[in-house]
Amino acid sequence: MKGAISNLALSRSGKQILVATYADSDIPGSAKHALLSLWSTQGKLLWEQKADAPIKDIAISPDGQLIVLSTYLDDLIGMDARGRKIWNTAGLCKPYVLQEPKRVICYHDDDAGPDVAFDVLDWDGKKIGGFPIQKDIVAFKFSDDQKSLAIALNGGEVILFDSELKPAWRRKLDGEVVDLAVAGSEQSNLISTASPSPISRFRVAVLVRADRKTQQVEFLGDQGQSLGHVIPSFPVEQLESSPDGQIAFYYGNSFAGQWVAGASFPELKEIWKQGEPSSSRYSGSINLSPGLIWAGVEHRSEKPIQRESRVFIFDLNGNKVHDLDLPKDDTAYLFSHRIAMVPNWFVVGTDDAKLSVYQF
Repeated sequence: MKGAISNLALSRSGKQILVATYADSDIPGSAKHALLSLWSTQGKLLWEQKADAPIKDIAISPDGQLIVLSTYLDDLIGMDARGRKIWNTAGLCKPYVLQEPKRVICYHDDDAGPDVAFDVLDWDGKKIGGFPIQKDIVAFKFSDDQKSLAIALNGGEVILFDSELKPAWRRKLDGEVVDLAVAGSEQSNLISTASPSPISRFRVAVLVRADRKTQQVEFLGDQGQSLGHVIPSFPVEQLESSPDGQIAFYYGNSFAGQWVAGASFPELKEIWKQGEPSSSRYSGSINLSPGLIWAGVEHRSEKPIQRESRVFIFDLNGNKVHDLDLPKDDTAYLFSHRIAMVPNWFVVGTDDAKLSVYQF
């Protein structure tokens, strides 16, 4: 890339890769300004253009027809698939583009003020709604089908929104929320509606920190009711859910190592754990695609001393099905990775300006 990679976005179809870069004099051939470019998964540059301001975040619709970027000059810009600007409005936020209904969600994260959790716009950039708050927002996640949204506020408050982005329920938990994850929006499958049989799936999983040392994953049902909890075997910073609401996956990087684990519901137990026993200078992340978990890790060896950025790919049972050694300079780190659901296109950006594309 012509500069350091700051953001990646991948259409759900896997046909388009959106890349934002910024000027970095340490990178040979770096442009002197921020760039936004669109690539095919075959490595063809479809278009590239100079950004008017430093780019905060980017998003692309599942079908690749709408591109949205947010800049640090408080601009939220909509573009078509050819890179032509079609609208511009105020918005310092992290954008999400929903396919059905056609909505743009402007999430007011750490860079924005705490008085609004998110704004809702149509695909023409017109603001049609929003959700005001009086506390800082600490977590924000859509379900895999994009039909449900959950947020967490300071003080342990969790709110689930329905497909119309209206609050379905609120729940106050003991402790502070670190992260959360949302399962698909279909109704829970009861073994028998006429009996008190346990619910076979959770709706929202919430990573809660009771104090500096104690964490647990709380499982909540369709009405926000408590369904039980699991205590992770290592410090956790990211939480994700299987679409069916039967497994919670979590990742952490700490003195205890870099680990990924799966906890099953309704068994309420950690069923597998994989990773690296050493810590990493930079935390990675996990992404989910149908039947697979993708985890960015750093592998270190002492004799000879080496540091490798890798991506481990696990099935839902925790079996490692692939191990990617990322091509990069010796001093570079894994910066970001994204996946497309169909097919399993996998895109990696490293902080030496390299973009790599795989198909699994």
